[in-house]
Amino acid sequence: MRRRTLIVGFGATISGVLLPRRTVLAQARKRVARIGFLGSTRGTPQPLLDGLRERGWEPGDFVLEARWAEGRAERFPELAAELVALNVDVIVASAPPAVRAAQQATRTIPIIMHAVADPVQSGFIASLSRPGGNITGVSSTAGGLIPKLLETAKEAIPSAARIGILYNQRNPLNYATGQYPEIVAASDALGLQLVWLAVRQVGDFEEAFAQARQHQAEAIIGIGDPLLFAERDRIHDLAERHSIPTVWPTPEYVSGRGLLSYGPSLNAALRHVASYVDRVLRGAQPATMPVEQPTDYKLVLKLKTARALGLTLPPALIARADELIE
Repeated sequence: MRRRTLIVGFGATISGVLLPRRTVLAQARKRVARIGFLGSTRGTPQPLLDGLRERGWEPGDFVLEARWAEGRAERFPELAAELVALNVDVIVASAPPAVRAAQQATRTIPIIMHAVADPVQSGFIASLSRPGGNITGVSSTAGGLIPKLLETAKEAIPSAARIGILYNQRNPLNYATGQYPEIVAASDALGLQLVWLAVRQVGDFEEAFAQARQHQAEAIIGIGDPLLFAERDRIHDLAERHSIPTVWPTPEYVSGRGLLSYGPSLNAALRHVASYVDRVLRGAQPATMPVEQPTDYKLVLKLKTARALGLTLPPALIARADELIE
């Protein structure tokens, strides 16, 4: 299998106390650092590279060893083992299955997590303030976001009585897999009936949307997951074919399609992950680096999608939107 190695900007691994950036850069040029990256969908993790550049690291200071699961979470253990065998200096793991695979592959190489909703409950860290192991990073939400998405979907479609929850049943770290009590409680409070739409592989999406249509789901909330992210265009195609609006927890899933998203930006969080990589490669220990939670939640509405579905979005919702996509 052919692998891509990207040579991009960064500094050297420094043990001990944090050193001045200029000193670190001088030492970095004597030894090219190796950064591992575990992601879901093939492509350059540009926000991470941008964040590193903002911190003074120039092309040629490090090698990025990127590995992609292509939406198949079961591949992460193999890919994590490859990075450990390469003796990378740090691993950036995006999504819970990637973090779990990296955690099982090494207890010594620092792991910077990204796009993880509840790292404490997932068993990645001891606490947000003191992670306590070799894992730290940025969580994707500061608490359960699905109840808020249900509320927003109901506001966008006041007549809705049934909402589909599309999730990957093969991902044990998926927030919706256990049908969390707070999701059910929120739906009950809003007078909504939930239609659980489980998928396990690419071929299941057609059946999931057929079930949504059979149960008369008036909208579908997609749960963040490597499989769903990799297949988001397929999901949008099916949603448009069945005339079912989709709601997402981050704007990256909308990609100019879907009805709306509410939540923090995955790209913005990945850009911030660069600050953790920066500090680790200058000698900071993950065990004492607090995990940060997102504070910038944005509501994105796709007006063209609403018109195509014959929906009239409430003026109050439009006025509250942070971004309107025509």
